[in-house]
Amino acid sequence: MLCETADRLAAVWHDMETSGTVTEGIAAAEEAWRGGIADLGDRQSASMIQQMPDYTAYAEALRASLATRIGFPLTVYRAMPEDAVEEFMASPYSTEWATSLQARTAEGFARAAAHRTKSSMVLLRITVRDPAAIIMRGKFEEAELVIATWEVADDMIIVKSLNNHHGT
Repeated sequence: MLCETADRLAAVWHDMETSGTVTEGIAAAEEAWRGGIADLGDRQSASMIQQMPDYTAYAEALRASLATRIGFPLTVYRAMPEDAVEEFMASPYSTEWATSLQARTAEGFARAAAHRTKSSMVLLRITVRDPAAIIMRGKFEEAELVIATWEVADDMIIVKSLNNHHGT
């Protein structure tokens, strides 16, 4: 992670830890998303956290800190199979996505995923204009923010084909 982004993100994480809004339930949902040592996060935790009684205060604190420390609009990245992007764009359904403030981090996931998919991987650049699109914190070390795709669908573009599946 670039130093400046790392410092700003560390400030956001610090703001949250001292905000009084990270309750036991919120912390458990964040940990479930991150997946602990096994790194196999629970995708349902992003939906569950939004139903918690303390979520509104948490989300407001997170969004305010991001606005102050990083600023909106902010740019996040996600690597995924090209056919999954096409399927998502054609679907009436929305979901929560893990994104990274760092393009290099997202590209690293594409390299790792290349061995699990036959589809070409692409890198999406997503502009988050509305702070309401930010759902929760993800993994700090991956500069991860969880976003609501229904808030950003018009602000996604494929910035590069990573063409790295099966070693190509």
